[in-house]
Amino acid sequence: MNENDIRRGRQQYNAMRAETLADLRRLLRSVQDTANSLGGRLEVGYLDQYDMASVDALVDAAVAVGRKAAELAMLDKVDHLVPTEEDIDDEDDQQ
Repeated sequence: MNENDIRRGRQQYNAMRAETLADLRRLLRSVQDTANSLGGRLEVGYLDQYDMASVDALVDAAVAVGRKAAELAMLDKVDHLVPTEEDIDDEDDQQ
């Protein structure tokens, strides 16, 4: 594996992780916004069909958050397997 391959691989990994993290943040904001909206309606003590659709959306978003969090955890678990520029330097030192 040459230096360009290692750099490209690390860049792809970093981009994938950043995209996953951005998706997770977006999903968490969605969950928070929907929960805040429903919280206000619950204080009034009345939920209509629109609110029940929001509950469904909240559950769907919470499931998506769990999946995205698992994806991020998986990326963090394999981080040590993706070569870094330090690995290039170590390989050069060994030769």
